[in-house]
Amino acid sequence: MAQTFPLQTLLELMQNRTDEASRKLGQLITAEQSQRSRLQMLEQYRDEYAQRMREATAEGITRLILRNYQDFLARIDEAIEQQRQAVQNSE
Repeated sequence: MAQTFPLQTLLELMQNRTDEASRKLGQLITAEQSQRSRLQMLEQYRDEYAQRMREATAEGITRLILRNYQDFLARIDEAIEQQRQAVQNSE
């Protein structure tokens, strides 16, 4: 029968807590990376949509169509701001 030293139980408890903390940290890092990826995707989409608006404007569009572009860009900007907040929170 193997002998255990007096602090063996404490050592095992601390090892379990360390393992759990490491696992939780890994999950948090993954979540933060996911938040950053979503933000980057939204910013890229906004840039592409703004470019389409500039091209359409150069070709000549009605005020209504221009207003639709601007409204949609405003909604994308709101989503970007919310995602930036999510990234900050995950940091």
